[in-house]
Order: sequence, then structure tokens, then C-alpha cells
Amino acid sequence: MFQHFDLTLTAQAQRLSDVLPAGYQVPGKSLRAITLQADVGVESPIYVGGNSNVSPSSWAMRIPAPITDPVAPLILGEFSSSGPIRLSDFWVYGNDGVLHIGIIPF
Repeated sequence: MFQHFDLTLTAQAQRLSDVLPAGYQVPGKSLRAITLQADVGVESPIYVGGNSNVSPSSWAMRIPAPITDPVAPLILGEFSSSGPIRLSDFWVYGNDGVLHIGIIPF
């Protein structure tokens, strides 16, 4: 079952799992895939990393700022049940706007 969430970027490192409502549990907790896409109007890149040190100078992946036209989503997956991922495995840093997050649980 595909689900989606919107994370408002705050100019500080944020864990992707912060987008989940209080008490919400991802079915099975492990994910087959995650998609990340910057909202139109985001004016600066979004940086993706594996810890709270993610920043414009320390990152693993960079999502370009779309400004007026959507940029293709960053797709992480498809992972097998022997090597799943979790939202809490990823951190992002962005100055403004919204990051759209899609998940496909096992």
C-alpha cells in the first residue's frame, strides 16, 4: 500500500520519520521503497544523508531545486525483505518549502 507525507523544511537537519504523525506506525516498519520529491517553489537544493550532520557541505544525495517545474523524484529502492530501509535511516536538510515523501511498506 503506497502512502505519502509532506515534510516542511526548516533550515535544519530533519529525520524523514519526523513527518509521521504521533503514534503512527509504518505497517511492518520496513520499507520496500521511498520516493523523495521537492515541491515546486523550493528555491534551494535539498540534501539527503544518513545522520543529523547532513548539510550543504556534508551529504550523500542532492535533490535540485525545481523552482517552477517539478524535478523527477529520487527513488530509493526496491529493497528486498533481507535488506529493508526505514524512514528513520535518512535525514534531510533544506532551507524552504516542502519535501514530498512516498513510501511502499512490505
